[in-house]
Amino acid sequence: SQKVTMEVCQNKCPGGRCYFPENSSAPVCCHKECAGGCHGMTNADCFGCVNFNASGLCVTNCPPPRVYDKILYKMVDNPEVLYGLANECLKSCPSPFLVEEGNCVKQCSEKLMTEEHTNKCVPCPV
Repeated sequence: SQKVTMEVCQNKCPGGRCYFPENSSAPVCCHKECAGGCHGMTNADCFGCVNFNASGLCVTNCPPPRVYDKILYKMVDNPEVLYGLANECLKSCPSPFLVEEGNCVKQCSEKLMTEEHTNKCVPCPV
C-alpha cells in the first residue's frame, strides 16, 4: 500500500494522497486539504488536515470574523466565525489565549492591547 501511494498517488493526485474504494483496483484522490490519507473524496473523509480542522472538515482557513455582504455592499460580522489555534478552528479562544483577528494568540501584536472584559486585541489609543 505504501508503494502504491508513492508511485500512483504522488503522480496522479494533488497532495499525493489517494485511497482504494472497496472492490476497486482504481485509486481515488483524497481532497487537497487531507494529510496522511483518507477514506473518501471529501474534506470530511481525511485522516488528518493539511491546514485546519473546522468541526471535522479540513479547510484552508478558519471562517473569518468579518465577511463581505453583497447586499449591503460592506463588511459585516460573520456569525459563522471560528478562531484558529494550532490546526483547529474553535468557537472561542480558551483561557489564557486572546482573540486577534481570526486567531487565538498568547499576546497581542505590536500596536495592539488587550481589551479587558472581552480578551480581544484592539488598537492602542493614540
